[in-house]
Amino acid sequence: MRSRGSLRSRRGGTSHAHGHGVRVRARALEPVSAKTIAPVDRERVKEVARAIASLTVSLPVRAGDVLAVDIAGTGVSVVATKDVDA
Repeated sequence: MRSRGSLRSRRGGTSHAHGHGVRVRARALEPVSAKTIAPVDRERVKEVARAIASLTVSLPVRAGDVLAVDIAGTGVSVVATKDVDA
């Protein structure tokens, strides 16, 4: 069984970028958990993961908040997957 944080996909050429942390501007014990809302071409997963890791957001963040639109030029948005308070 694959973990939920895996960048691997059961589909042929696409993958969701799950489980990547986004830095926050205020004090927080951990990064904001985030994922893409749609599959990303497998060839672009590393590029998308780097773009997600470079994001910085302000707190508070709520699950479902859009953290980035059109990440790395893919046309796919990135959303927070859990709440993080200041």
